[in-house]
Amino acid sequence: MLTIDGSMGEGGGQIVRTSMAFSALLDEEITITNIRANRSKKGLRPQHVAAVSAIASICGGELEGAFTGSEELRYSPGDSELQDYTIDVGTAGSIPLVLQACMLAVLKKPHMHLKVYGGTNVYYSPSIDYCEYVIFPFLERMGYNITLNDFARGFHPQGGGMVDISLSPGPLKSIDLSCRGELLNEGGICYIQNLPYKIGERLKTMSGADVIQSSNGISDGAGLFLYTEYENTVFGVDALGRKGLSSEKVASMGIDAMKQEINSEGTIDMHAADQLFPYMVLAEGTSRFKVRKISNHLYTLMDLIPKFVDVQCNISDDSGCFLVEVKPQK
Repeated sequence: MLTIDGSMGEGGGQIVRTSMAFSALLDEEITITNIRANRSKKGLRPQHVAAVSAIASICGGELEGAFTGSEELRYSPGDSELQDYTIDVGTAGSIPLVLQACMLAVLKKPHMHLKVYGGTNVYYSPSIDYCEYVIFPFLERMGYNITLNDFARGFHPQGGGMVDISLSPGPLKSIDLSCRGELLNEGGICYIQNLPYKIGERLKTMSGADVIQSSNGISDGAGLFLYTEYENTVFGVDALGRKGLSSEKVASMGIDAMKQEINSEGTIDMHAADQLFPYMVLAEGTSRFKVRKISNHLYTLMDLIPKFVDVQCNISDDSGCFLVEVKPQK
């Protein structure tokens, strides 16, 4: 059995999600201790419970300690032919983060259909828009076919969002993101729910986004997603509104975040680096990317994942950015 210290590195829920996914994928029994020990609310939160419980159901096996507040988790992987599953986070907890764990865990399955209820656009999480326009296309280039069938937006604190997604994993191949190529396109999406349309119009005018999406739902919210597309890559940033924050401020947050990425010599944004790294470790061949900053999340993954698989990561300076080479040792 492999024991993982949940307080290592950044000490957050990513350790739990990634460890569970690799455990299921590689049939490695694990115990995770000190879960979120350094957080103000220690232990598993509802979205973490939803993710690990879903993996155990989808992939089979026995799971102990999967409840809110739990600081220790044990998982013994098993077998399951389940290919259709519904997950309800029960709060506005992040759907994209739950998907992040499940998508990795089911890599050996031929097909998986998931319907997840929770939050699609929440703080401290990638939005469903970011997943659709940045992460999913990168994974498709690596051999993982993903279809976003439908979604309804859910915001904090009410939630009420839904994502319906079909996954068709294939053998993963490496991806070379060492250069951007020529600039192709830039734009974005402004979204509003249960709010006056003029808020979306102001967001669009200030941010340079080219689409306004207006919807009705359980929760109220507004925000934007911006992208900059090159021949060989795409950058994406989220800016989420909240009560008391003007449309102009939200737009400025998005613009500033994008400028920070594209004004560097990086080839992917730092959040994409976090999310793509586990797949690069499992791919055939050497993957490369340049990122302006290596996040604590990524450093943690670089410490965590070698406990499951043999991989060599080389980091060097390149024009003020970090050039990362990921070489699986198969």
